[in-house]
Amino acid sequence: MDEARTFITQFPLKHFVKGQTLIYQDIEIDSLYAVRSGFVKIHDSSPTGDEQLVWIAKKYDFVPLEWVFSSDVVSRYYYSAFTDVEAYVVDKKRVSCLHQRAP
Repeated sequence: MDEARTFITQFPLKHFVKGQTLIYQDIEIDSLYAVRSGFVKIHDSSPTGDEQLVWIAKKYDFVPLEWVFSSDVVSRYYYSAFTDVEAYVVDKKRVSCLHQRAP
């Protein structure tokens, strides 16, 4: 765990205010966020437009988590700051290398 924390803290830190969207659904990006503080709400929309909560990410979680283990490049969900959030912007390719070294 200490190796992972050391690895993550080398990346730039970004701040999000409560309610701000980190990642939009169906958008292609090449970075993950490693939550340093706060909570990130992961949600979807039903066919009728209702919000459907998927989970809440907390300190030390990666979002989108599924990207750590897959080759997906398009977000399946919306990611919003449930509280004020600080998160490291981590390059997905570099996370994959770390995961392969120490699964």
